[in-house]
Amino acid sequence: MHATHPTRLRLSTDTTGTHRVIFYLGRQRYRYSHGKALGLNLKPNSQPEPYRSELATELLLAFKQALDKGWRPDQDERPVTLQELLSSYSPAPDHSEKYRKAMVTTRDGFHAFLQRKGKQFFSLPQLNSDIVQEYLSSFLTPSTFNHERKRLSAILKPAYAAAGLPNPIAQIPKRREKATLHKPIRDVAAVIEDIKAFNSNLHLCCLLTYGCLLRPHQEIRQLTWGDFDEGMTRISLSGSRNKSGRNRIVPIPQYVAMHLPPWGCTPPPSQNIFSRAEKPFNADYFKSLWTRYKAQSRLISPDQTLYSFRHTGAISVYEKTGNLRTVQTVMGHASMAVTIGYLRGLEVCALNADEMPALVQLRSIQSSVNCN
Repeated sequence: MHATHPTRLRLSTDTTGTHRVIFYLGRQRYRYSHGKALGLNLKPNSQPEPYRSELATELLLAFKQALDKGWRPDQDERPVTLQELLSSYSPAPDHSEKYRKAMVTTRDGFHAFLQRKGKQFFSLPQLNSDIVQEYLSSFLTPSTFNHERKRLSAILKPAYAAAGLPNPIAQIPKRREKATLHKPIRDVAAVIEDIKAFNSNLHLCCLLTYGCLLRPHQEIRQLTWGDFDEGMTRISLSGSRNKSGRNRIVPIPQYVAMHLPPWGCTPPPSQNIFSRAEKPFNADYFKSLWTRYKAQSRLISPDQTLYSFRHTGAISVYEKTGNLRTVQTVMGHASMAVTIGYLRGLEVCALNADEMPALVQLRSIQSSVNCN
């Protein structure tokens, strides 16, 4: 039987930034991360900050008012089903468009799998690691398996955490991925000159990818003239504009700057440098241009992409400086671990011939062995 009055009503925030309303009735603790129990469409944790904190406070007040008026949680309330969990999920709007699309694809794919297996109405405790493993087994390569595992875990984690249940994906280990060697472009100048004759926008994109080490499909495609300083000597991007989430300032080499204004007029700061409008081209714009260029080019190998210019630029910086911290800075990596992993995938030799074993050492070792 419920106590007459709820106690210790408060708002809690865990290390992941998830907000929950917590209160006790007698010895029973109740936790709510949304307003569904009150018939309210309040979902603070699906929103970016600072809206998340504001809505969480609104949720707390809504529960206080309902409890003051006599509302009590139903202990026999029907548990949330997996179908309801997946149907109510939507990626946070502050993520990139590419990430949101990938998360929606994962959500819909897992939902379709559960429907085929007749398990869409399972409650959260009924979903075990064996069911999830069966779904993930359709992703054949270690890379696709690990990416799908990570996305699905992110979708399920808030609901399982709110219910005080372990995420079933935690019991499924990641698969070991084989390193892929990214081929650099041997004659960058020749390729870029060839691209110049093909398309001016693709030409500028490749220059910025190689010379400024920016990522082509998001950072470069969305550049506006306001991202450049007045002298066209550097580009400044806020944390929301790049993958690492950190503010990033990169210098512009002269061979890139010569293809930028002034052209007799000063373009508006909010104008996109490629579309010449407020709105940038669609997310596949440079991908489509590159596919068309590659089909008629004899200078590009089949496994090279637009990112090959960025790989080649990273190699050039490392060979010039030999400094990993410099490479991390110019690449905009969030950590040194990312930079080290990145260089492992490139044709970068961290050793030189002088550091390799000398033949005289082998003879000395052999003499020592014979004496013993």
